[in-house]
Parts: sequence; C-alpha cells; structure tokens
Amino acid sequence: MNTAIVCFLFDFIGIFSGSSLFINKVNLLQIILHFSGGVLLATYIQDAWAFTSLWPLVIAFNMTSALVEASVLFGLHVLKVANTGD
Repeated sequence: MNTAIVCFLFDFIGIFSGSSLFINKVNLLQIILHFSGGVLLATYIQDAWAFTSLWPLVIAFNMTSALVEASVLFGLHVLKVANTGD
C-alpha cells in the first residue's frame, strides 16, 4: 500500500508541478499504463484473484509510471535538461 502511495505522489507532483504536463510521449505512456492498470485491476476485483496477483500489477503499471515521472523530474530539476515538449 505504501508503495502505491509513493508512486502516486511522484505522478501527482510531476503532473501538477507542470514538469511533465507538456511532454507528449510521457503523457501517452501515462495514459496507456493507467488505462491498462485500471482495466486489469477491475478484472482482479471482479474475478477475485489471489492477493499475490496484485503485486505484478503494481510493479508493471504503477511503479513503471512513477519511475518515468521520477526520471522526468530528475532530468528537469537536477540535470537541468530543457523541456522541449516533443
């Protein structure tokens, strides 16, 4: 649960600080990952999968999204890479 909250915070900070808001490839990846994760989570709930099946979903969709967002934040604020917006 704490892992999902930390990942959510990276996504939230990245989007609402405007750091990745206009980077089209990052936004497309976020949309695809969150949609896929939402569909599989709904399937997880509806089919009553075992709780051990939840961690691969968190790793594949939530942590991947957070790592992309963290790398964008790191690149923009630490390495001072220019945000071209693709």
